[in-house]
Amino acid sequence: MRILAVESMIMGTFRCKTGTDGQFYFSLLAANNEVILSGEGYNSKSALLNGLAAVRRYSLDDRFFIRENAAGGQCYFILVASNGETLGRSELYNSVAARENGVKAVMQEAHYAVIREE
Repeated sequence: MRILAVESMIMGTFRCKTGTDGQFYFSLLAANNEVILSGEGYNSKSALLNGLAAVRRYSLDDRFFIRENAAGGQCYFILVASNGETLGRSELYNSVAARENGVKAVMQEAHYAVIREE
């Protein structure tokens, strides 16, 4: 267990939990413990693990990041699979530059992120 703590300081972490609705959710945390991507609910743990594998795979390619604008000048991104299915969404950012830093963080952190169940 101590090794996991050391690894999570060096790389990202998929924090996985079961919601009050019985669905399984993940958040990708950067090395500084900030949430950089949040997933939608999965109906089983197996589906969640398949979703994490897809995040690892598609996060390596910038083409799968959809950049969007929100109200009030804020912006965000969505990570999608090749079939267009949403894999995860970012938080809202106050600038395009901050959003691009978020994309870069997901590209760097997701592939080697450790999985932590809560």
